[in-house]
Amino acid sequence: MSGNTANSNSLITTLICISIYLILFISLNKSIASAIPIVDECPEHSTFNPCMTRCPVTCSNFHSGPPECLSICQVGCECQPGFIKVTKNPWGPCVKQYECQLYTLNSYNNKQQQQKRNRLPIHNPRRKISQMNRLQQLNRTQANM
Repeated sequence: MSGNTANSNSLITTLICISIYLILFISLNKSIASAIPIVDECPEHSTFNPCMTRCPVTCSNFHSGPPECLSICQVGCECQPGFIKVTKNPWGPCVKQYECQLYTLNSYNNKQQQQKRNRLPIHNPRRKISQMNRLQQLNRTQANM
């Protein structure tokens, strides 16, 4: 009897292990498939490449030439000839070189607007309270004179 119990326990354990492995295998395949976009999802003027460079020529570096880069590749959308990446984002858009000015100008304007916002006076209720306290002290001092 004890031999049958041991065999049935090992069979149950084996079935549980196989079930867990199957569940993990199926879920892993689904997550990998959803992580890699369909070829049609590349932006205009780019094509899917399962092993594109990690350091593409972009609007911010095309003047200095292609950047030095390790040979490790990445999955993404590579620009077609005559186009360059706006940013290093492997799924980002590709534009003609002369169009980069529009992107860099917009980026520059956004930075200037942010700097202006940072320079605006901030409403500080504590400052008003401390000013009121000084005025009250000044009034008390003058009243005591």
